[in-house]
Amino acid sequence: GAVFGRAVVNRPEYHAITGIITTGGETESYAWQMGCEDVAVSIVEPTDAFPAAVGDPTQPGRFLVWVEVKGTTSGSLVVELDPLESFGVQVGGVNAQVLQGDVVQNRYWLVVQAPPMASTANGQLFDLRVELLNTAANDVSAQSVLYESRPREQVLLLDRSGSMADEDKLIGAQSAARLFVDTTRQGDQLGIVSFNDTVSTDFNMRLIPDQDDAAGIRAAANLALNGLTAAGDTAIGAALSRGQSLLNSDPETIDNWLVLLSDGINTTGMAPLTVLNTVVAPADTKVHTIALGHSADHNLMRAIAAITCGGAFVDHCFHATDEVDGAPVQASAVQGVAQGAALNLGLADTYLRIAESMANHQRLWQGAGNGQDTASFQLEDVRGSDALLSVYWGCDQKPGAVKLTVPNGLKVIERSDVGHSVYYLPELTSGDYRMEMGGDCEWRGVLSAYVTAGVEIHAFVDTLEAERKLYHPALLQVSLANANGPVAGANVSATVYRFDGTQEQILLRDDGVGPHDDEAGDGVYGYSYDRVNGVEQHNITFDIEASGQGFTRYQRLTYRPAHISRIDSDGDGLPDVWQARYNVAGATKDPDGDQLTNQQEMDLGTNPTLADSDRGGENDGSEVTSGHNPLDATDDVALAIADFWCESGQAEAILHFNPRADFEQIRVWRVESASGAASLADFKAIGDFSPTDGQIVDTDVKNGENYLYMLQALTAGGKTAGGYTNQQLCQPADDPYPPQSYLSINGGARTTDKYLVQLYMAQTYEDGRPEIKSVKLSNTPNIHAAKWAPFSEEMEWKIEPDPDTGVATVYALFLDDAGNVSPDVYTDSIRFGKSGGTFGDEFMIYLPLLKR
Repeated sequence: GAVFGRAVVNRPEYHAITGIITTGGETESYAWQMGCEDVAVSIVEPTDAFPAAVGDPTQPGRFLVWVEVKGTTSGSLVVELDPLESFGVQVGGVNAQVLQGDVVQNRYWLVVQAPPMASTANGQLFDLRVELLNTAANDVSAQSVLYESRPREQVLLLDRSGSMADEDKLIGAQSAARLFVDTTRQGDQLGIVSFNDTVSTDFNMRLIPDQDDAAGIRAAANLALNGLTAAGDTAIGAALSRGQSLLNSDPETIDNWLVLLSDGINTTGMAPLTVLNTVVAPADTKVHTIALGHSADHNLMRAIAAITCGGAFVDHCFHATDEVDGAPVQASAVQGVAQGAALNLGLADTYLRIAESMANHQRLWQGAGNGQDTASFQLEDVRGSDALLSVYWGCDQKPGAVKLTVPNGLKVIERSDVGHSVYYLPELTSGDYRMEMGGDCEWRGVLSAYVTAGVEIHAFVDTLEAERKLYHPALLQVSLANANGPVAGANVSATVYRFDGTQEQILLRDDGVGPHDDEAGDGVYGYSYDRVNGVEQHNITFDIEASGQGFTRYQRLTYRPAHISRIDSDGDGLPDVWQARYNVAGATKDPDGDQLTNQQEMDLGTNPTLADSDRGGENDGSEVTSGHNPLDATDDVALAIADFWCESGQAEAILHFNPRADFEQIRVWRVESASGAASLADFKAIGDFSPTDGQIVDTDVKNGENYLYMLQALTAGGKTAGGYTNQQLCQPADDPYPPQSYLSINGGARTTDKYLVQLYMAQTYEDGRPEIKSVKLSNTPNIHAAKWAPFSEEMEWKIEPDPDTGVATVYALFLDDAGNVSPDVYTDSIRFGKSGGTFGDEFMIYLPLLKR
């Protein structure tokens, strides 16, 4: 079976560790153990193969460190470390500041500010050391931090098979690739390989010697791209091999990349994963992949990226599919969108995001328009280098269509081609930027830079294959940090592009609530996206935007389930994996009573066992009816009922709650002859009542019967319904009122020198007759284990003093002739000793000891 282990680091304030294991009903199938072991720290990234480039030695930037912390014997993950206080980081023996951190997929990630080095360090690699403070555990990643803006070797791998002619995919890919070529920097090397059933080197590896392309290297590369035509089959494996051969021509470069675009599956030649594992991965080459369209091999493209630590991208214009005879085909509603301008613009944006990833850029601005527009934006509190302002069109716009105005003193180098203009800024500062567009079609604009001062964004989605399951949530986390540490209070949202071509907006939070965010105000914003339930051939894309005081940042993530199962063993219309997650059955059932069936809950991503999935105060069915998002608490009409309790009366049940002005009615749900907690299906609505006085009396009851109640607030004429309250039990009776009394030892004496004492208790009377008939007495709090004895107002009792303190306590419960038990346990204490006396002979004060 599965093995699960967790560990914590021992601290001086810990005196003991308690393990609580819940096993369900099959205890014999579980084994567990606890113990102590040493702790080990392992640096996952950066490494000498994939070093972190931090830029100028005198003004370096920040970088990410991934760390695993485990027990040395069991391999158990060490949890609940505070990243800001638990880790010490050094670069080349110099202390580096940890600005922010959290846990993603069982690893700690740290945002680290690289320490300045002497200018002579330019181009040098330094060791990275991470230690777990207050322990001996540490790890060193040798030669893994590079102080320079590293030159890159990059090869574009473009699919030119016959299917690339459909929907003008090759035309869109050529346009986007030309934009990528013009974003390459001086000092980079570039090559181009295209493939169908054969592979051709269309542009051999060449050094880019300048930024303005006076040497014509970029122009020659773009000319090679323009000459591609679509025909034939698809040889992805052979293309990977050829691309790596070009990279191998300069073995000195340590930053090697392949950018692979394909719209199909490998139909001929070498197996792609074999080439990847034997040729590409051993050379420490990273591969970014672009899966273009519904017919692309999405699983292969994601695997290629994952194995090489690259990124997997998709063109979300091609997400939508229908099923025809079990085969996916593009949905008619989207067929006209995934070509022409939309395809050109979408692919251009994807290639720019890849270029940003390779250059460690932050996206600082993005905009869009149509025709002769003016776009202006202001950058605040930011400083950067190596900036690129790219403008691209959805048509073959001629160069020279943009008039750019930048803050005084900034140098700008322009490089334009058909369909785009790229402006290179060696230095980037705060200020006003303005673009006047002279084109005649739809355009997009993007500014990115290597940030040396200002806010940085880092975003993560579940990456471990074991966690990526259909019908299970995808956990998103976004980190915002600047030189001072975490950035809290930002607005972080994401546009979600789904499998079916639809879009939705989600809001990521830094509130410390729920499974998506560990701690409030730590600059880590999270969201648990639970609509991973669509057509399995496609990915989900999250376009993230974060904005705050003087900044906006952008990031894109893609997600694809790795474990896909639609088996429905019981034939009830619900996949087994979803049923097992929630322990429900029946597509048409509504176990949580929120007016949504299980099928609807699965489609929406809501919880079928919780009427108010987002816990915002409005139940899921009400939110769907009113057009709200049942997974966003911020748009709920908050109708939570507070302080609900039930008072048993004579032939009546009195329901108490805290009334509110926005409650129009209170719906009462009831179960008759209740024997304990009931399922929602057992409850029946008995009516809607006025909430004005915070009390509803149910007289349609019988004495001696048990009734279970829940309440639900209504507004908007009953169209908007809040969540259900907790369940409360009422037991109407001829005498529903429990007895009351008191307990006194030796008439209030504080000490005694005898074990036998006299207990004094009070009788209560109803209509002149004594009511209490029995009493339970005990020397321990476990009074419910005692036996009932006949009641008397005075009784002799033997105390059992505590051997350490000498204090003896007596506990009492009372039972009346109607069967009511006192709700409170009555107690009194006395000190056993030789001094004797009553109150006043000895006065002692006990104060709590508070540890700070």
